[in-house]
Amino acid sequence: MEDINLIKENHSYFRVILSSVFILFILLSSFYTIWGYKEEIPTYMEIGRIVLSLNYAIMIVISFKFTNIYRIFFLATLGFLICVLFMKYIYYANGIDSFADTRDAYNYYNTTVHNGYKNFVAFFRDMPLDLRATTADYGYFFILYIMYKINADLNWLIYGVIFINAICLYISAIYLYKTQLILGCERQLSKTITILYISSPFLAITAINGLKEVIFVTIIIFTIYKIVLIKQQKGLFNIIHAALGIIACLYFRTAIAYILLICLIMSLTLNESNKLVYMIIMISGIFFFNLLLPFIMENLLGISMDELSYTTKARLSIADKSSRLYTRVLPLMASILGPFPNLDRCGEYTFMFSLAVFMKNCFTVFFIFGTLKIIRNQLIDWFPIVVYILLSISMIYVGSVSLDLRYHITFYPAILLIISRFFRRKPLIDYTAIALFIMIIYIYSTRRIHNVMM
Repeated sequence: MEDINLIKENHSYFRVILSSVFILFILLSSFYTIWGYKEEIPTYMEIGRIVLSLNYAIMIVISFKFTNIYRIFFLATLGFLICVLFMKYIYYANGIDSFADTRDAYNYYNTTVHNGYKNFVAFFRDMPLDLRATTADYGYFFILYIMYKINADLNWLIYGVIFINAICLYISAIYLYKTQLILGCERQLSKTITILYISSPFLAITAINGLKEVIFVTIIIFTIYKIVLIKQQKGLFNIIHAALGIIACLYFRTAIAYILLICLIMSLTLNESNKLVYMIIMISGIFFFNLLLPFIMENLLGISMDELSYTTKARLSIADKSSRLYTRVLPLMASILGPFPNLDRCGEYTFMFSLAVFMKNCFTVFFIFGTLKIIRNQLIDWFPIVVYILLSISMIYVGSVSLDLRYHITFYPAILLIISRFFRRKPLIDYTAIALFIMIIYIYSTRRIHNVMM
């Protein structure tokens, strides 16, 4: 058990870091507002950023004040729901379509509305060819199909799924918190770390814009919880539950399911006698994984690397091609440290959740030091989590999607687990790292753009 004085010191320092991050974000946002945006920011986006950031700050303060975790998580879920519904109203009042410019959401909902009358088999068999729907889309389509069968109305579909998102968010909070306790994290810190996830402005924007990430990441968190339990307790039911979670992930993002399967196998076979061998395999495997991933994605998973990297390639094609830093170095840095916030342009809808991205940037230093400590001390309970994160990072880099938080969010809760357990007070290192991130964000924000802006 850690010394009570050290725990109090960490709590106090954690509040200082959080306060510093919020103050720095306000200063940076004000700087770009005064200095001038690279493009016109719609009023509804400015409102969205303020509302979602304010909700984030309030929920973090509440996490320090309340002791009942179920009440805290309920309030955070309620705050999420209020923000989503408020922003839906703002969209409507400003003449914005239901999902703004989120093409994937329109594909999901329009396909369901036009084909939902069919039976279950025909619905999936007759997917439009130009939609390019894959197995990784079927999980979300299944939820929409069931909701449509209850009531064949688009508004019911939109708002019904929002409430499903809220339920999933509450469930994910419980399991993320429980996973931290199983791994020896301190209770007070675990509450706030959980709030950092479930009150993230990104998750609210995801629900507002009709995307699948809240539901998908809930399945991932549940699966990781079971994998951690297996490592410590074994148990047939835990194995079955983890396997079911992995199978469910197949129908949301196939590659994640295979990475979780690797983690499950590790959890079942890793022990003190073979941990050194596993560590060597783990470190060398990450390197070879980068080389083999394109082959694995295209030949074993049936996923085209061209399709996977379409969004980022499109962004790079309209960005500053004269900058080698941006086109080559920054995507690599973004896979580990990023992505980076859009503070001076819309970035589609990323402007509204820029605080969530900035928060992730500033807390990366604690994740890096925690990971190094896990490897150096050979803490085998944490090996499956580290492997899950490192393989996910490799995947988004090789797949050229490191600048998109939608791909980071699948392993962000796992990063928070490491931060929760290994957070320590090192002001000089921490604030130096934050200053470095601000420099990177400045470089990222001052890049030139052509025609259409990011």
